[in-house]
Order: sequence, then structure tokens, then C-alpha cells
Amino acid sequence: IIGEALDLAPTVVEEFREVNIGALEGRPPNDEDWVEHDRIVRAWLTGQPDLRFPEGEDYHTLLGRMRAGLGLALAGRHNQRVIIVGHGGIFTFTIKDICRDIDLESLIRQPSRNCSITEIELDEADGSAPGLLREWSSPAHIVGDAVTQIIGHPGFDGKRGVG
Repeated sequence: IIGEALDLAPTVVEEFREVNIGALEGRPPNDEDWVEHDRIVRAWLTGQPDLRFPEGEDYHTLLGRMRAGLGLALAGRHNQRVIIVGHGGIFTFTIKDICRDIDLESLIRQPSRNCSITEIELDEADGSAPGLLREWSSPAHIVGDAVTQIIGHPGFDGKRGVG
């Protein structure tokens, strides 16, 4: 959609795929798997980055992949705007290590809609220099029923569902 509107051919960057949840992937949704998923994510967010999804990735791997993706997307580009479209998990979970002065707990408690827009300013192509978060999960461009139907991630308060 974006590429067509801007008359640009999109480039698929594998590094921006969603979190590799390993053995949990492809199963029908069930409470037990969601409890395991949320337990691992909470551990990452509370300073336990070594915890790994069964047959999946740990936080270090996820962050490395995100930084590598930023390096690919921004290589050779200076003072330009780049649009990166990806899944919310990789952006939400790594934002505290990509940008400075992030209150992750506050960010996660904000509603995050599918197709929302986050704007980050980066000085280094590989994401190693702290970026500046300009806008988090803005749904300003979303209209109608799409605004209220799906929250992109749980509030990590033990509740799941639509908001």
C-alpha cells in the first residue's frame, strides 16, 4: 500500500519479522501458550534477557536482529526518511535499547493499534547510537472501525482481548 502510494518498490528485510516464538508458533491459540509467551516477554522487560522461547529466540537475539535490520534499512542514507513496516513485538520489546530515555512500562500501557505509526530519529545506521523516539504507536491515520477493533499487544496485566 505504501509502496504503491509513493511509487516505490518495497524491499523485504527478514530481520524485521516478528519475534521467533519457536515451538509456540503455528499452534491454535490457547491459554497455556499465552501464559508462557507473556511470562517470557515479562522476563525480558524486567531484566532477564537470557530467557528463550522454546526452540525460539532470546532477547539478545531479537535485539541483534533489530539492530542488523536497522543497519540494512539505513545503510548509505543520511538525512533521509525511511519507512519500516514490521510487527509490533520486535519494535515494542527493543525500543528501550534503540532509543534513549524510554519509559517502557508507560509505553506498553498505552493502547497500541495494529497499523499504528512510530517515528524514531537515528544518527547511526546500525542503531548502536541511541535514537530519539518522536512518536509512539500513533493511530492518527486510522479511521472507522479499524481504530477500535484490535489492540496490538496486551497490557501485561493478565488480561487479553480487544479494546
